[in-house]
Amino acid sequence: MVENKTIALGLVFTLSKGIIIAEVLLPTIANKQGLMTIKMTYVNDTEVLTSCYAKGKAGQVNTSNPSCNLTLTEVPDSWKVNNCPLASLTIKNSTGVALTVNTDYTFSASTGVVSYLNDSNVTASTGIGAASNTTYATYSFCDDGYIISGSARSITKLILIFAGLAMLAFAIYFVMKKLREM
Repeated sequence: MVENKTIALGLVFTLSKGIIIAEVLLPTIANKQGLMTIKMTYVNDTEVLTSCYAKGKAGQVNTSNPSCNLTLTEVPDSWKVNNCPLASLTIKNSTGVALTVNTDYTFSASTGVVSYLNDSNVTASTGIGAASNTTYATYSFCDDGYIISGSARSITKLILIFAGLAMLAFAIYFVMKKLREM
């Protein structure tokens, strides 16, 4: 009788150890899998244009001043320049008005540089400057571990499933082993 209680206690201990290991490993695996398969989003990359307005030009942006360009925080480098450039760029002023590419600004996805153009949405008197001289950029980018191949990303998504199945197999094996000893 004492032996059965010892086996049952061992069974509970083994299962709880397996559950703890699964709770530690599975979220870590899921986080790494997400970095490899999902593009990241940068929200509200900020640029203040106060010093960029040309003096004596009715508040126009000084387009010849390279410091008036917004260089996004997550600039693509190495393999990302050609294989995973920045995407889904949205630029808004502080009042939430969206600017239009090629009308209000130009954008290079491979360098991450936004160049403002002189139109009514950007000038100091009617555009960004009338609000708070601030622009906010939101865009998607590839993290360093991102997998560019669609088929490889699909296979990578199976890692978490197989890890979960391995944890389940571990639990079933040890439960069956302890039950046979009873």
